[in-house]
Amino acid sequence: MGNRCRSATSEADGVVILDYVHTTLPFFRLPRGLDERTIVELNNLLTVVRVIPETEKHLEILKGISANNSADEIDFWRSPRAVGHPVDTSLSPKVFDHYHNTLRMHGLRPEVTIRDVQKLINTSDEMNTHALKFHPAQDNFNYGAYHNLHEVTEWMYNLARRYSDMVTIVNISQSFEKRPIVGLKISSGKGNAEKPNFFIEGGIHAREWISPATVIYMTGQMLSQYKIRKKISDIVDKFNWYILPVFNVDGYEYTWTHDRTWRKTRSKHPGSVCIGVDPNRNWNWQWGNVGSSNLPCSNTYRGPKAFSEVEVKGVANFMKKVRMKAFIDFHSYSQRWMSPWGYTEHLPNDYNDQVSMF
Repeated sequence: MGNRCRSATSEADGVVILDYVHTTLPFFRLPRGLDERTIVELNNLLTVVRVIPETEKHLEILKGISANNSADEIDFWRSPRAVGHPVDTSLSPKVFDHYHNTLRMHGLRPEVTIRDVQKLINTSDEMNTHALKFHPAQDNFNYGAYHNLHEVTEWMYNLARRYSDMVTIVNISQSFEKRPIVGLKISSGKGNAEKPNFFIEGGIHAREWISPATVIYMTGQMLSQYKIRKKISDIVDKFNWYILPVFNVDGYEYTWTHDRTWRKTRSKHPGSVCIGVDPNRNWNWQWGNVGSSNLPCSNTYRGPKAFSEVEVKGVANFMKKVRMKAFIDFHSYSQRWMSPWGYTEHLPNDYNDQVSMF
């Protein structure tokens, strides 16, 4: 995560980059080319297993499974990172026994945490339907529910009309499927004329719906509470804010129309039947380093080359043009604040400044 941020902002000195990881139901990937009924049936068969590596050997075993997993039978919700930190995987019936027995053979103690994934998906859908009906609206928009891409786009244009003295639409780029990647610029006009630019991004992983929802809610609070709450007014006045609620527009749309569990982009590349690239691992800074896969069917597939994804290249060009000073990218889940760098344990020069903000 931190490694890719550097590529988009390397021309700006003193960049502060933080990834906020929010908690939600971490929906996962399924075999592609399946109709909706088949996807639901497979979800009913998937099981979630948690295991905690107790030694470095345990950790290496789990990392090996993660690095060499190109099929859809195993999907890591929470990747192996350190001894003592939980690792969560969703498993198909085809691999459940083998995975479970392999871990036990090496002294690990796997525990089933979810037996019926589709039940959770159904519950989430029901809760969202209820929220859309009964949660009070603000600015003619329901901030207590998830919204599809069309609704998010309409929300942005409505904000630009309602707060025309502060909000403008920003056309950032275009996706593989020719959808516009649209964001907002919020600037109060107060303060230093050379105010630093702050970029907030959500939805780079399509299935992480809480990410765009969080960015949307924050934006609504910034505007509705401006001149009402001093702390918010001060923050708004201090920066020019660039807000991109949905980075991966093709993938996000696909989660609403076809497969709720889709994570990657929707691009196609020669030599592979698998669709999509993990856009969060497609940036040109330390591309192909740790934490990514060269297997096209993997959920962490980095792509055939850096910036192979038009979405990533487009956003990077925009960020370099505007010269961002600070950047936050919202993800789910794991409850972590993550700062650079993703490819090394060495801390950035401004690490203490970042920690002081907590």
